[in-house]
Amino acid sequence: MQDNSFITKMTGRGELPIGKMPGFEPPDDETHEIILERFKKQMRKETVSTVFWTIMSLFFIITYIVMYFRMDAKADAKKGILVALAAFVVIAVVTIYKYVFIDKKADAIVNEKKYKVAPAMIHHIMPGFGTRLGKLTVKICDAGDDNVGNVYNYEFVINKKVSKAYRKNKDIILTVIEIDKQNELYNLTYIDEADKDDKDAAEEDI
Repeated sequence: MQDNSFITKMTGRGELPIGKMPGFEPPDDETHEIILERFKKQMRKETVSTVFWTIMSLFFIITYIVMYFRMDAKADAKKGILVALAAFVVIAVVTIYKYVFIDKKADAIVNEKKYKVAPAMIHHIMPGFGTRLGKLTVKICDAGDDNVGNVYNYEFVINKKVSKAYRKNKDIILTVIEIDKQNELYNLTYIDEADKDDKDAAEEDI
């Protein structure tokens, strides 16, 4: 059984690699339609975010290049400009790389229904750090009776909908999406009966 102490939760001691989580199966058509719709919305947000940060980074890159060659500054000042320039180059490269090689890859896998899903439960919630500052992250455990106690070392960011549902019911069943097992690319979503009812109603209207 997993140790539920605070230290264990924070350090991840005793957790299993997410790749060892059992129960992954291809999604049914209804689940796939819901996940696909959510991924499309997420990709639109990622596209806007990528364009914004790329433009901002390029703006500062050009600005610092102009400053470097036009400023009659001391060597120390020019070193500072080069450091700032390098920082924005890294931001631009990382932003574009994430979008092209991770986000677009995940989008293609979901579109082609090449992913798998499995049920899971939230084991504990943690505050986000670094790029996740201000967001809630969770560790998950198996939802099945046979594997209760197994906790996995992958951190998922949850949105307000999942957080609100979890506060109301600590036993909610979430859906883990295994996009790329080899590269440990996973996602977490919450599909409740209201989501399925809305989907059915929309199909009836058509």
